[in-house]
Amino acid sequence: MKKILATFLAALGLMCFAFAPASAQNWPQKPIRMIVPFPAGGGTDFVARMVADHLSKLLNQPIFVENRGGANGAVGLQALKQSDPDGYTLGFTSDTPLTVNPWLYKDLSYDPLKDFVPVASAVRLPGMLAANPSLPANSIAELIALAKALAVAEPKRMPEFPDWPAVAETVPGFEMAPWVGLIAPAGTPRAIVDRLTAATLAVMHDESIAKQFADQQLTVMALGPDRFEALIRSDSEKWGQLVKAAGIKMEE
Repeated sequence: MKKILATFLAALGLMCFAFAPASAQNWPQKPIRMIVPFPAGGGTDFVARMVADHLSKLLNQPIFVENRGGANGAVGLQALKQSDPDGYTLGFTSDTPLTVNPWLYKDLSYDPLKDFVPVASAVRLPGMLAANPSLPANSIAELIALAKALAVAEPKRMPEFPDWPAVAETVPGFEMAPWVGLIAPAGTPRAIVDRLTAATLAVMHDESIAKQFADQQLTVMALGPDRFEALIRSDSEKWGQLVKAAGIKMEE
C-alpha cells in the first residue's frame, strides 16, 4: 500500500511539474504592454523604448510602451499593480516611484516590494554638476568652499569623461545617479520572470547595445532580481533618511 501511495504521489508531483512551466514555456503568445509611469520623451521613456525594441526581438513578440504619467510615477505603478500577473503587462520605471514616493505620499496606493517583482535593472542616468565659466570654482572642493564663504554624480569617473572628477573623490560616499529597470506585478509566474530577466540581461550585456547607451551618456547597470531588490531596499532607506531629515512633505 505504501509503495502504491508513493508511486501515486510521485506521479502527481511529475504532473504538477509538467503543468507548472507550461504557461512560461508558451509565453509570450501575444504582444506585451510595458507601462512607463512618466510622459513620453523623458529619460525613462527613452530607455524603455530602446530596451523594449531589443527585448521584442529576443521574445519574438512586439512590446508596446504605454505612458501613464502622473503623481510622480504613482499613477502608472497603480495601473501596473492592478494588471493581471500573466507576463503580458510589465513596468519600466526609474527609482523615484519605488524608493522616494513611499516617503513622500502618506496614502500611496502601492507597496514597492509587495506589489511588484523586480525583474532586472537596466541603466543609470548619471547626473552632472556644471557651472558658468564665470563662477570662481573649478572643482567640488572649491565649490564647497565658495558655498561656505563640476563634476559628475556617479560614484566614479565616467569613461566618456575621464577628466571630469566624480563628486565622491571629494565627498566620500556621494552618489546621485537615478536608475531605471523592469518590474512586473506581484504574482507573475517565477518561470516567466526568470525568462524576462535572462532576456533583459542579455540585451544589456550586448556590447553593441551598451555602446548605444554609452553614446547617450547612460551607464549600463544590469542587475538580476536579487541584487535589483537589494538596490531598491538600500536606496529606499537612504531616501527615507534624507526625506525625514529635511522634513519634506508633499502637498495633499
